Amino acid sequence: MSYKQTREHIAKRLASWVGKPRKLQDLETKLFKKIRIYKSGCWIWTGAKYKKTTGDYGQIRIGGKLRKVHQISYEHFIGEIPKGLELDHLCKNTLCVNPKHLEPVTHKVNMERGKNATKTHCKRGHRYTTETTYIHLDGKRECRICKKKSTQKSYYKLKK
Repeated sequence: MSYKQTREHIAKRLASWVGKPRKLQDLETKLFKKIRIYKSGCWIWTGAKYKKTTGDYGQIRIGGKLRKVHQISYEHFIGEIPKGLELDHLCKNTLCVNPKHLEPVTHKVNMERGKNATKTHCKRGHRYTTETTYIHLDGKRECRICKKKSTQKSYYKLKK
């Protein structure tokens, strides 16, 4: 005998789930359904992703909110992320959620370790030196030559 669910039955079941905290085993089950473990030790997230300029990051819905999977993994297996710090992927794979590959660091340290930190030239080919580079408070570098050209270009466009 087949069971056909009515709209009322489904609505009643959904209403009973709302507001109930998930058990730890449920969270692990939810996480590991979407993780592929590699020989390198990386736990690669295969679920939903969102794109940032620094790479793809995994996301998961918990308690009705979208959260970054690497943060959930760290909080679940290691503990709370200290205030004022962010997680750095030591393996440099932003889809990795292995808590052993994540380290809480300041934003500045994270930027210094990032892929752009090893660049010696800006995107237009100017060499990064102390004279040609402006370093913002957040650690981001900006080419003074390109900035000057951009400002001049904008100025002359407004003047026309």
